[in-house]
Amino acid sequence: MEKYNIQLDIVELTPRDFDLAAVLLAKGFYNNPAHEYIFVDPSTRMELLQWGLKANLKLNFAPLMAIGQSFALVEKNQPPGKRPIKAMACWHPPEYSSPGFIAQVTSGWLLAPFKFGKETCQRLSEVLTAIEGIKEQVLAQNKAWYLNNMVVDRELRGMGIGTELLCQQLQSKVIPSGFPAILMTQKGTNVRFYQKLGFKIAHKSTIGTGQNTFINWCLIFDES
Repeated sequence: MEKYNIQLDIVELTPRDFDLAAVLLAKGFYNNPAHEYIFVDPSTRMELLQWGLKANLKLNFAPLMAIGQSFALVEKNQPPGKRPIKAMACWHPPEYSSPGFIAQVTSGWLLAPFKFGKETCQRLSEVLTAIEGIKEQVLAQNKAWYLNNMVVDRELRGMGIGTELLCQQLQSKVIPSGFPAILMTQKGTNVRFYQKLGFKIAHKSTIGTGQNTFINWCLIFDES
């Protein structure tokens, strides 16, 4: 795969990639309405996002306890930890179950209340609870792939990289499994992007309280 004269490979992330992956994710999601709602102070949002997203990677995608699958576009011939990550997507498979206590300890996620503060954690819990409720409502106890996050380096957007990465995963993972795939997004432009790839809006609602509420779309891909 070659974009902008860069040779790229699709690989699975390793723990040594998590620092660079968290930077890419934090930059990509800094202005996401959900994160603006959770992390109110823009001066600390980047730092807290980066810490929380790295902890989430460790919680869900570290070897031995991995309960998710991660895919990234990286520069060829670069070692983990040094290879620039140009795009990535992380999935929870249909057999996903919530991380256990040991995973929460080793990932550092239990430190979130001390890192984020009480009010931020309350808003985070509010958003996560709402999203879990939407997933349960849409799936009605059926299993599905869940796109935990997806991001493309700002410099490479508009080149078809996100489309190529997601189509590869739909064709190689989702469709052969026989299960649908769902995702959440809080941006209307993202909705149109996913609709072009075959996703349909399954649920639309407002999340949050006060002036900073935001719209959340749940989309589903189902070829059954």
